[in-house]
Amino acid sequence: MLESNLSRSANLAFQTDLIYLDVLNDRVGIKTDTPGNFALDVNGNTRIQGNQTITGDLEVQGTTTTIDTTNTTVEDPLLLLNSSASAGNASNDSGIMINRSGSNNAVFYWDEGNDTFKIVTSTSGADSIEIIDTAFANMQMNDLTVNSVSTTDSTSLTTRFQAPDPTMTSNWIPREQEPWM
Repeated sequence: MLESNLSRSANLAFQTDLIYLDVLNDRVGIKTDTPGNFALDVNGNTRIQGNQTITGDLEVQGTTTTIDTTNTTVEDPLLLLNSSASAGNASNDSGIMINRSGSNNAVFYWDEGNDTFKIVTSTSGADSIEIIDTAFANMQMNDLTVNSVSTTDSTSLTTRFQAPDPTMTSNWIPREQEPWM
């Protein structure tokens, strides 16, 4: 047992690089005898049990980051997807994919090839750079404001929707939900 401070003016190594104390530069290496510019440099997998607080920035340099949590809270008002795309060379579809376990995934995404947002189901996985649509998904909302409207099939818009009043200034209602029918 050490009963007073251990003072050392030269480096100290346990089993060459199991634990290496770089006394001159105030660094500790674990499984390395050449700790980089870090107070603690660990070579190998690590596990930390208990709660952790990081007061500085966190930089992850791997290709996959997995967060295994029940609820995730993000303070930022904007999330940037596809941040590695270069100016004038964006080629990947980008969006939010929901795993439906046994059914086609649900996807809200920007279709880069068609310059449009889509809400679809898809067999594409999260590692896809291009989403393959299997079907357009239904969407429910309160109000919708649009600049122009077009349909993707031969059914005219007037047979699918009807304005509640003749001036067409009110919200449009799908025919099957018309309250006056």
